[in-house]
Amino acid sequence: MPLFQRKVTVQVQAEQLQGPLTAAGAVVGNKGDWIVTSGSGESFILSDEDFKKEYEPVPLSQ
Repeated sequence: MPLFQRKVTVQVQAEQLQGPLTAAGAVVGNKGDWIVTSGSGESFILSDEDFKKEYEPVPLSQ
């Protein structure tokens, strides 16, 4: 299930990878990395370390 995270006031959906991911040879994700999808639909991969620096959980009530 996607987790909701935010950076400053921007909310995104994010899901942590449970194994390797390769998409059309252009993007590679490793176990523990995060797929982040912005409100505009842009998706990108962040390492767990970078993700934790940039985002924090949003309470479920929001």
